[in-house]
Amino acid sequence: MTNKLDLKRCDPNLAREIFSEFVEYNPETGKMFWKVRDRKWFVNDGSWKRWNNRYPEKEVGSLSHYGYRVFAVFNKLHRVSRVAWLLTTGAWPEQEIDHIDGNKTNNKISNLREATRQENGRNKHYAYGKVPLKGVSRYKHKYRAHMTVDKKQVHLGYFDDAESAHAAYRKAAEERYGEFWNPGDRGL
Repeated sequence: MTNKLDLKRCDPNLAREIFSEFVEYNPETGKMFWKVRDRKWFVNDGSWKRWNNRYPEKEVGSLSHYGYRVFAVFNKLHRVSRVAWLLTTGAWPEQEIDHIDGNKTNNKISNLREATRQENGRNKHYAYGKVPLKGVSRYKHKYRAHMTVDKKQVHLGYFDDAESAHAAYRKAAEERYGEFWNPGDRGL
């Protein structure tokens, strides 16, 4: 077999078959582990033996600088979340994969869903700026509530305290974004 194969661009059935040979995915834990590999995937007996002595039953990959668990197959990086989707559904996701709970390392299939870039962005847990509440910023001596709709900033009002501004953001975001809204106050 060639190591020039780009699994992201080939037939999803072939990609699924190859990944199924290389990794074991547990949809309930979200963990993915290397399997023992067949000799056909190696250029010589030495590399085949070294691989099978070192990697089987170890969790695949490492964390990328974006916080996703990634691993390489045929010299191409793959996100565990996308491969998990392929192995579970039989197709590559057509859009982005959103981690419902916001934890990029929680790859349980129940925590993964397809989303547009905008939907995925709405599910972010963090706030920008000096106020630690999503949808809230300081404006002179007040707190401004705002959200982004169709790439445009929408003003929701000025408030005397950050909590009231955040409550206005939460209400508007829940109404506008539906299942993809995120209050952004995890850990507060």
